[in-house]
Amino acid sequence: MEQSNSLNKVLKISSILLSGSMLASLLGIVVVAIITKNISLEQYGIVVMVQAYIMFVDQLFNFQSWQALIKYGTVALEEKNKNDLIRYIQLSIFLDLFGSFLALCFAFVLLVPMSKIFNFDINLLNPYLFYSIIILFRIIGTPTALLRLTEQYKYFNYQLAINWIIKLILTSVLVLNNSLTIYNILIAFLIGEIVSSIYLIYFGIKALNKYNISLQELSLSISKLLNLISISKRFLLFSLRANLNSAVLGSIRTIDELIVGALLGPASAAIFKIMKLIGTIVSKVLDPLYVSSYPEFSKMVAQNKKKEILHMIKQISTINFVISSIVIISFYFFGDLIIKILFTENYLTGLEVIQVYLIGVLISFVFFYAQPLMLSYEYEGIALGINTIAACIYIFSLYYGIQYFGLWAIAFSFLLFNGLVTLPKLYFLQVKTKLFLENVKDY
Repeated sequence: MEQSNSLNKVLKISSILLSGSMLASLLGIVVVAIITKNISLEQYGIVVMVQAYIMFVDQLFNFQSWQALIKYGTVALEEKNKNDLIRYIQLSIFLDLFGSFLALCFAFVLLVPMSKIFNFDINLLNPYLFYSIIILFRIIGTPTALLRLTEQYKYFNYQLAINWIIKLILTSVLVLNNSLTIYNILIAFLIGEIVSSIYLIYFGIKALNKYNISLQELSLSISKLLNLISISKRFLLFSLRANLNSAVLGSIRTIDELIVGALLGPASAAIFKIMKLIGTIVSKVLDPLYVSSYPEFSKMVAQNKKKEILHMIKQISTINFVISSIVIISFYFFGDLIIKILFTENYLTGLEVIQVYLIGVLISFVFFYAQPLMLSYEYEGIALGINTIAACIYIFSLYYGIQYFGLWAIAFSFLLFNGLVTLPKLYFLQVKTKLFLENVKDY
């Protein structure tokens, strides 16, 4: 019964979040379709590289405070320890603000050396500086965790909808006024991100009411902050490792766009971005599953419910495989038509590469549980090592492979990366927890 309850809860939450993710994906595809039909491949490639650079820097210094706050906040709630919960929220807020400040500083400091490494057009550095403003509003880790802990998932759907509706309206207006330029596109995207982030922060603050916590209780002096840091080393260590894990996994999702742009030009970066956009049709289902399953995994691990964990893994993985297979097979048959209708024939260059790339998406989709399960067992250090090694091999194979195989290197490097981040984690979990083979006989 408990197995069914946990699984049903995860699927229910996932379905709520999925509706928002799929709507955001559809709106995002419409926005990109409008852009690609009205500007050149090279111009869209520059937009892609600007966004990739800023997101790369943000990923490096975003402490992913929501993961630590959910991990330890869940324990505090189970123990009904309000003081500990307040302490974790205070630390999470501090990490959000500190990470945002660091990211903004490094976005400026790294721009010139990065421009030389990735061949940014020296005459177009201003858009990079301008778009870095978005970093100041990426302080959504704490409100994200609070809304997840209080199971108010509808606000994530509203946030995504607000974000993309604003972008759609603004880009449509720009097209009608014949003013769809690189700068104006970035302004439209910036406004959408800022407004939706403020929306999430507002409702994150309101979520505090459920625990009878006021903003005044969260205020911190320097001395109190230093004291909190001294007595919360495990929380901070977990946050640091979770940040490094996310930095490794997240940054390669943007640095690979910069590598493609540097070696093959902005036009190829634009084609690569479309490959990723199509991949997100499947991966948008993955994000809600991660969000909903991570807290459940943490609870099950704390209660040592291995059979329940295995049951949920098997059920969700089966569902994932069926869904992703249907989407990918559909694209194999109708991919050329989809690209022609949504974008332009110029993007057909990458059609066959996309078809192989999607196999890597399927692998990450089916075995998504490896990362949240590692964090739930507090093996974040091992996960970091695996992710880092896999990322280094991915970047190495991508960089040198592109020089010989062009866009095909993207697909094969992505396949290699997904295998390298998945198999070692599954092996380590089995060795340390005996999770899979010990309990499989019961199913």
